[in-house]
Amino acid sequence: RLLRRLHPTLDPRDVIGLITHGGAIALGVGKTVGSLEIGKRADFIAFASTSRDPLAQLLDEPVAPTGVWVDGVR
Repeated sequence: RLLRRLHPTLDPRDVIGLITHGGAIALGVGKTVGSLEIGKRADFIAFASTSRDPLAQLLDEPVAPTGVWVDGVR
């Protein structure tokens, strides 16, 4: 949320990319996590949204996950 407050013109997709893929690369684990690709661990969450822009909602307000997968297993 801080990044969105400091830079409100950033596209939510870019912010999510910085948080996920960029974070994994910064931690040195980008080859196994950080994006959904063949050969990588499938760690991800799902959440319900009624927003026209669910990524912005995810960044701007508390959202409870509706599902969590680690290594592709719920």
